[in-house]
Amino acid sequence: ASLLQLPVLKKLHISMCAVSLPTSLGKLASLAILEISNNSITRLPGSLGQLRALTTLHLTCSQLTTLPESLGGLLALCALALMNCCSLTKIPESLGQLSRLRTLSLWKCCALTKLPKSLGQLHALTSLFVTYCTALTTFSESLGNLAQLTVLDVSGNSKLTGLPNSLGQLAHLTTFCASYNEVLRALPESLGRMTALEKLDISTCSSLVGLPESLGNLTMLEHLILNECFSLQRLSLGGLTRIVSLDLTQCTSLTTLPDSLGQMAALEILKLRTCRALTELPELIGQLSMLTTLDLFGCSSLQRLPDSLGQLTALTVLNLKWCSELSRLPDSLDQLSRITLLNLSGHCALRALPESLGRLSLSTLTLSMCNFLTGLPASLGQLSVLAVLAIQECHRLVRLPESIGQLSALTEFSVKDCGVLGGLPDTLGQLAALTLLEITDCRTLTELPESLGQLSALQVLCLDNCSALRHLPQSAGRLGALVSLNMRGCRALVGLPDSLGQLARLETLRTPPCLRALPAWILQLAELSTLDLSESSLTVLPTWISRLSNVTALELKSCLSLTVLPDSIGHMKRLKTLDLWGSAVVALPESLGLLPELEHLNVRYSAIRRLPLSFVNAPDAVFRHIHSCSPLDFPPSSVVRRGASAIRAFLYGHHHLLKMLLLIMAARRRRMRCLPAELWVLTCYDFFI
Repeated sequence: ASLLQLPVLKKLHISMCAVSLPTSLGKLASLAILEISNNSITRLPGSLGQLRALTTLHLTCSQLTTLPESLGGLLALCALALMNCCSLTKIPESLGQLSRLRTLSLWKCCALTKLPKSLGQLHALTSLFVTYCTALTTFSESLGNLAQLTVLDVSGNSKLTGLPNSLGQLAHLTTFCASYNEVLRALPESLGRMTALEKLDISTCSSLVGLPESLGNLTMLEHLILNECFSLQRLSLGGLTRIVSLDLTQCTSLTTLPDSLGQMAALEILKLRTCRALTELPELIGQLSMLTTLDLFGCSSLQRLPDSLGQLTALTVLNLKWCSELSRLPDSLDQLSRITLLNLSGHCALRALPESLGRLSLSTLTLSMCNFLTGLPASLGQLSVLAVLAIQECHRLVRLPESIGQLSALTEFSVKDCGVLGGLPDTLGQLAALTLLEITDCRTLTELPESLGQLSALQVLCLDNCSALRHLPQSAGRLGALVSLNMRGCRALVGLPDSLGQLARLETLRTPPCLRALPAWILQLAELSTLDLSESSLTVLPTWISRLSNVTALELKSCLSLTVLPDSIGHMKRLKTLDLWGSAVVALPESLGLLPELEHLNVRYSAIRRLPLSFVNAPDAVFRHIHSCSPLDFPPSSVVRRGASAIRAFLYGHHHLLKMLLLIMAARRRRMRCLPAELWVLTCYDFFI
């Protein structure tokens, strides 16, 4: 009855609040939009068909079993969506009476085994989505009667074995998606009559063994997506002259590409990632004058590249990562004048790079796991626009060319895990634009060139795990733009130059393990915010550490010789993180409880078993990680598990009031040089004046 009082209602959304709908629903004469979602509704009233003004009907009802025959009375309906109606077993034949319906969406209607034959009567339908209806095995031939259809998506129907021949009658179809249909073995020959088709997506149809010969008739096709068609053995591509992108990623049974590939004059993107059975590319690939991206990542059986590769004058990206059988690059490589990104990672068989490499316009060059590569060509220095050079796990690389100093545009240079690299060229200092230098896990590198100090733009210097590095050059102190210096794992580094105190912008300092005493020049680093002394040989921290007023993170992980922290650490007022993981520190100073910004305290695997009494004043954030640390004796783990309030109550309970009174009186008479633990709970400093 209440619905009758809403005669001008235009939109009704019913969610999580009904098990049935009244028959009076049909009296809402002005209703245009009806959305029913997340309810226990099993049926809709027959009066639904009386909603003559309804244009949009969205149903997301997992327990809905049927739709009323009166559905066909919704003569104004333009959009019908049945989403996640898992119990719906059929759609009434009256569906065909919806003469104005333009969009029909069926998603996850898992009990639906067939569609009504009257579907073909929806002559105004332009978009049909029948996706993840996992009980659906076939489509009616009446599908071909949908003359106005432009978008058809039948993805995710895991039991769909075939498509009707009438599909070819869809003369206006521009987008057809049939992906994730695992048992679909073939497409109908009539597919070639869909002459308006612009996008065809048949990805992840793992049983599909071939494409119809008529595919070449799709002269308007621009995007063909066939990735993860694992059983696809042959292609027929002739006539597809307007194709812009072709995706054959993980077509693992594909051994060859047809010569007709060269006829795709408009092709810009060709993806052949992980086509592991592909042994060669056709020579006619050189005719793809518009190709900008060629992705051959993981083509592990590819043994050679055609000489015609050099004719791809528009190519900007060439990805050859994990083409592990490729032993050489074609001499015509230097003709790729527009190429900006070249990835040669995982070239286990590649023994040398051609001198012609220097004639490219590369902005990024990646060399990884090129295990037979012993050197780089001198022409490398001619890459005048190269911005990123990454060399990783080239285990036989013994030297870098002096010409590397000519890379005037280089901003990022990384050399990682090159186990026999003995040194860096003196010309390194000529890299005026360099902002990041990473030399990590180079275990035979013994020294850095004195020219290092000329890198005026360098912001990050990482020397992690260069275990044979004996010293840093004095010139390192001239790196005026440096904000991060990492020497972690440099076990042979016996000392640090005093000139490092001149690094006025340094924010992060990670010291080597051999450090036995904290050098006083650290006090000159006014911008220092992170000090990492992990794995160092420090036996004591100086009391002046409190003068590092901007430090927010102090890391002392695995400091096995450090047993005591100074009380002055409590004056590092900006300290947020104190990491003592695996250290030999046995006690925390009471002054820690007065650090107002402390958020993270890690004592896991350390020798610490007791929290200071002053932690009654510690911020709540400190206690969030305490429960995951090694078992504490004070307070016990049973208290720690209950959180900050329980820990504070426990610590308060161990303050003895009479003893505190005597201590306060003694403090007033100034007979104490330092405060006992019990007095740290009192944060009102005026009390002691």
